[in-house]
Amino acid sequence: DVIAREDVGFLSLNETEPIVTDIAYLDIQIGDSAPKRVEIHLYGMVCPQTVANFKSLCIGQNGNSYVGSEVFRVISTFSIQAGNIGCPPDAPRSRIGRYGKAASEPFSPENMRILHDSPDGGVVSMMKDLTNKGKQDSRFFITTSPAASWADNKYTAFGKVSKGLDFIKGMQVLPVVAPANYPE
Repeated sequence: DVIAREDVGFLSLNETEPIVTDIAYLDIQIGDSAPKRVEIHLYGMVCPQTVANFKSLCIGQNGNSYVGSEVFRVISTFSIQAGNIGCPPDAPRSRIGRYGKAASEPFSPENMRILHDSPDGGVVSMMKDLTNKGKQDSRFFITTSPAASWADNKYTAFGKVSKGLDFIKGMQVLPVVAPANYPE
């Protein structure tokens, strides 16, 4: 028998949005320009631990915060990657994306039920911790393409950009330094 995705609880953002439990925002600044606000719908009923970690880092609970962290990778038509908390100031730019700190301790992905394809992109998903294999920390990515099934069953999607997606997609044209695609 073939088991449909719905039978195992997968949620397609092309079909419906899970219940929004919270709205977070990030103010992102490029160079000397004024910061732009990006709002994110969070799906805490599907991924409560991941959403709690992200919210805590957005508001700076427990001493760890996204404030001052950088967008460390821009991959055109793929994703924008950010959330590198704890990066040493003298770290080479090619290694900036290797640092992350969870709100408390790195944690295992709780589930991968939300699929990454969506009508416009903008799916927010946790990256895997490079130090604690298989765990998650503060680093996340935002998809820039509607077709992002490459991330399904690999990363925990927990939210979607609800305002500011044009700004996020506009970041794809920033000049980057290869091979890490660090934005200049």
